[in-house]
Amino acid sequence: MNNKEILMVKFYVVDGVSYPAAETAVGHFGGHGYESMRVCREAGITNAKYKGSMSLKQFNAFMISSGFSNEGGESNTFETAPLDYYLKNHGFGVVADKTELFMAEQYLVHGTPYVRSEEIAKLYGKKGFEAMYAVCKLGGFYGAKNKCSMSLSQFQEREKKLNLLKVVNK
Repeated sequence: MNNKEILMVKFYVVDGVSYPAAETAVGHFGGHGYESMRVCREAGITNAKYKGSMSLKQFNAFMISSGFSNEGGESNTFETAPLDYYLKNHGFGVVADKTELFMAEQYLVHGTPYVRSEEIAKLYGKKGFEAMYAVCKLGGFYGAKNKCSMSLSQFQEREKKLNLLKVVNK
């Protein structure tokens, strides 16, 4: 298991972020949570009861007892929080289109629910997953806790920090 995979598991079981957020936090895009879910299953994290269930010390002991270790000796990396790691790495070059930025702003700034954000953006039948993924790209990793969590200026500052001012036009 490589460091990014171990971090996906750590972000899920210690920091309690969703599967898509765990992936995004390590710069894995397009998986919509399925990659981090796979990695968690391989580590023995089999269901939602594990989300946010361990301290860092418990996680480290669990990974050692399961026979997993990180490559490259980056043990201090595992002490960081998902958002801090993501921002420190400037979002790993994340790219967002105008629709994604719109949905993320609706949720993070205006508090519009995921599904409604999609409907306003004229996306139907996505059940909130596209909006949630867009929010993750802006570093909104904690679901309801992040709803209406930023002012417009804070949102724009985050866009700037992640270099999302030049977005892919769709």
